[in-house]
Amino acid sequence: MIEFKVCKNKEDTLQGNKYFAKLSKISDDCLKELGMVHENGINEGFEFKGNFNEIPTVGSSFYILDSEKLELFATSIVTDIIDSETFKTMNSTYSIKYLQKLEKSFG
Repeated sequence: MIEFKVCKNKEDTLQGNKYFAKLSKISDDCLKELGMVHENGINEGFEFKGNFNEIPTVGSSFYILDSEKLELFATSIVTDIIDSETFKTMNSTYSIKYLQKLEKSFG
C-alpha cells in the first residue's frame, strides 16, 4: 500500500511513478450540511478510474486522467490526508483504491 503524507513540495511526492486507481467520492461534506447536491452531478458515490503521477497533496488539487476516454478529473484543493486511502478536499471526502502500479511516467 502507498502511504500518503503531507507534501510540502513536489520533491516529497512519489514523483516518477505512474498509478492506475479508482477514485470514489464518499461524502459531499460541504453541500451535505445544506441538503444540496452538486450541479455538475459529481455527488456521493461518484467513481472515476484513471492514471495519475502524484499522490494527493495538501494545498493542491488531485488530478486523475482516463486516458482511454481522454477525460481529466480534478478535485478541489486537498485539505487533509486522513489515511493511506482517504483524503479530504475543500468540498468532499474521497477514497482511492490503487489498482496497479504502471511503468515510469514521463516528466
